[in-house]
Amino acid sequence: MGIENDSIVTSREQLRGQVQRVMHKYRQPALVESYVEGRELTCGVIGNNGDLRVLPILEVDFTDTPPNWFPFTPPFIKTISTTSFAINVRRRCRHPSRKRFSA
Repeated sequence: MGIENDSIVTSREQLRGQVQRVMHKYRQPALVESYVEGRELTCGVIGNNGDLRVLPILEVDFTDTPPNWFPFTPPFIKTISTTSFAINVRRRCRHPSRKRFSA
């Protein structure tokens, strides 16, 4: 929600304009994050009161995204569930996910 083709900005002026548009459209504060190039992994957590289950790691696959399209535009979002991640990668994803879920 709120991520669109013009969400990646390269100047403070563009940032101010984008934040204003998001705040106006959704009537709540805007979340601003640094764009990081590279693979995207996600790790879901479900549960309550300390009884948590960390779901398998998913990798977001951008290979079918057309040029000049922001990759989160449906129908181009694909995820790949894989167990082939090295144990250190699984640990580096799962532990922080569990910790942040409980925060």
